[in-house]
Amino acid sequence: MTVVQARDRRPSGDDRAGGSQSSVDLLARRSRIPDMAVRRALTVVAAILVIGVAVSGWSFASSRSTLDREPNKERAATTASTTIAVNGVHLTVPAGWDSESFVNPSGMAVFRLGSFEFRHAPDDDVGQIAQASMGASDVLINIVDVTATDPGATNSYYRSVPPPLTVDGSQAIQQEGYEVPAAVIRGVRINAHNFYLSVAFGSAPPSRAQVAAADAVLRTLAVP
Repeated sequence: MTVVQARDRRPSGDDRAGGSQSSVDLLARRSRIPDMAVRRALTVVAAILVIGVAVSGWSFASSRSTLDREPNKERAATTASTTIAVNGVHLTVPAGWDSESFVNPSGMAVFRLGSFEFRHAPDDDVGQIAQASMGASDVLINIVDVTATDPGATNSYYRSVPPPLTVDGSQAIQQEGYEVPAAVIRGVRINAHNFYLSVAFGSAPPSRAQVAAADAVLRTLAVP
C-alpha cells in the first residue's frame, strides 16, 4: 500500500509577498463592502426621510389649509340671517351673529345669541361662558323660557309686556354673577310664556348702536 504524502509547499518570498498583498486587498475589499453597504443604506434612508418630510409637510400644509378654511365656511354660513326655534318659540339670528338653542335638563328652552363667536355650552343657562369672549362693542342676548318649571301668572317677577320686546339701555348696570360691564335682566311674560331675559353689553353704559342691535333681535321673538 503506497501512501502518498502531501508536499509541504512553503511559499516563496514572491508568493508570500503576493499572498500577503492578496490578503490585504481581500481584507480591504471586505472592509469596504460593509462600508459601502452602510453608505448605500444611509443614502436610501436619507432619501426616504426627505420624501417622508416632504409628504408630511404637504399633509400638514393641507390640513392647516383645511382648518383655516373651515371657520371661513362657518362664518360664510352666518352672512345670511337664520331662525332658531324651540317648542314653537322663534327668534331670528342676524347675519354675522353666533347662536345656540337647546332644552336644558329641567325642560326650559334656552336661546343664546351674540354679535361675536362664542363657545357653545348646553350646560350654561345664563351665558356666563359665552360672556368670556365678549369685546367692548359686543352684545349677548340670553332668553330662557321657564314656563316648564314656573308656569302661570302667580310669580310677579314675570311681567306681561306688549310686543315688540325691547330693552332700555339706561337700565344696563353691573349685575351680580356677570363678568361683563353692564347687563339688563328682566322677567317677562308673553302669551302665557314666562321668560328670563338678559342682555349683556361689552361696555357701560352701552352705546346706542349696541342697544339698537339688541332691540332688533328682540323684536323678532315670536311666541305662540
